[in-house]
Amino acid sequence: MKLACAVLFLSLVACRTPETRSAVVDKLEQAGSGDLSNVSTGAIHEWLGRHKELGREVDVMCKPIRASAPAQWSDSTEGKLCRVAGEFALMRGGPVRSDGKKYLPGLK
Repeated sequence: MKLACAVLFLSLVACRTPETRSAVVDKLEQAGSGDLSNVSTGAIHEWLGRHKELGREVDVMCKPIRASAPAQWSDSTEGKLCRVAGEFALMRGGPVRSDGKKYLPGLK
């Protein structure tokens, strides 16, 4: 019985089709992230947090892909990378601009 369960489990695990390679995944792996195929979104977030400029480049690469991606794409490695890169693009800060007005406390 144990042998039958082990064979069934291994056959189900072995039937997983590998993801196709993408330019986004290749770019980050070549930049030193390591193998991203089994990495969590949290780990990607942490790594891109240390490489913010690379995250912005990836977000630009992801915009056309996002527009025509199928539903299951967000669960792929490329989809995870693009989602995290998009979050970093939203949080991108810039210099603070002011209109020069000064406000003092109190009623007038």
